Amino acid sequence: MYIQQQEGVVIIPADLKQTFENKFTLNIGKNEIIKMKNNNAITERDLKIAKFLFQFTFATAEQLHTFLEEESTVGNIKGRLDKLVKYRILNKFMLGSYEDDRIHSDAFEVYCMDLGGKYLLSHYSNEDTTDWYSTVNMKTSEIVGKNLIATEFYIRLKQSVGERLVHFKSLPEMRVGKKNVIPSFEFCLKEGIHRRYFVGEVAREFDFPVYFYGSHLWGGNPGPRDRSDQLFRYGLRWGRFPTADSEYRSGWHHLSPTVRPPVYRGLGNQ
Repeated sequence: MYIQQQEGVVIIPADLKQTFENKFTLNIGKNEIIKMKNNNAITERDLKIAKFLFQFTFATAEQLHTFLEEESTVGNIKGRLDKLVKYRILNKFMLGSYEDDRIHSDAFEVYCMDLGGKYLLSHYSNEDTTDWYSTVNMKTSEIVGKNLIATEFYIRLKQSVGERLVHFKSLPEMRVGKKNVIPSFEFCLKEGIHRRYFVGEVAREFDFPVYFYGSHLWGGNPGPRDRSDQLFRYGLRWGRFPTADSEYRSGWHHLSPTVRPPVYRGLGNQ
């Protein structure tokens, strides 16, 4: 049983397994990648795609189509993405109840960077890829789902505010007291001569009992400082949390219609 292809961001359940198109290997010719770029077999657009996936880890063809802001169809973009998968610049996977021997043609596909993409960025960009390994792509389905929602949020935020978005980082490492905290993202918006900083955490409806209900955010009884409470306190301290009347809170509302329950193929839809 696997998730079928569908439009919008899919709410991905936990405990699904990844089936990758390219099996992990170190036998990818670095010189061949460089030669392909110098011969224009790999384009500047390809470099832009690899950089995006390096920064956000996961994205769908639909999201990359929106990010590139081109008139071409999603199908055309997908064709190029699959070509980059063959070049080992990118990789892709589907999610199912078990690891399969192949990706099915009607499966929901998620793209990520492959080792060839690391070689490409290390030679033709300023990105520091030193700590990137193929194992970065091996995540639980729950984390994949949250990352895709964060990616969608970035794309829609960029569409809404344009050049006012001066910084966005996925999974930033922060320090709260003596603990390390990694929220879903942080970003900075330019407001005239000022800059406003925000921290965001992707929390789905069924996450709320874990992350929020016992928190001071919701008037709950004081208890252990869970992750969301820590983020909220950090946000208050540094002005990194939007106010109740902030226009950017509506960005989450605009995102919600594109978030859909998964459609399965295999043992019947659930």
